[in-house]
Amino acid sequence: MKKISRFDFFKLFVVLITTLSISKWIMACSESKNESDGGDDGGGPTPQPDCLNAGTNVAIGGNHGHQLTVSKAAIAAGLEETYNITGSAGHTHFVTITAADFANLAANQQIVKTSTASGHTHNITVSCALA
Repeated sequence: MKKISRFDFFKLFVVLITTLSISKWIMACSESKNESDGGDDGGGPTPQPDCLNAGTNVAIGGNHGHQLTVSKAAIAAGLEETYNITGSAGHTHFVTITAADFANLAANQQIVKTSTASGHTHNITVSCALA
């Protein structure tokens, strides 16, 4: 068996450590998951609409001060309810959310309603907030 010098041993040691470090880095990169390969980005589950736990978002078309809040409790109760959406608009509109509408919200489906007329109407979209 051939003896190696300290310098040659040191060179082999450096090459071995470098190779192991690069191999470990390559393996770590190849094990990472992202959406393109079916994994996740490590941030946990993607938020989903959930009216009963997260509540609702309301969009009022052509809004000029009207307000509507649809509570989680109202969705859970599922009873028809008529809301006054006047807010700061200076005139009154009403919108009725039926028991069937509440069932759709409980199933995390958005609903679209039209307010009563007061010279004009508003389309109102109620959707589930993300949980």
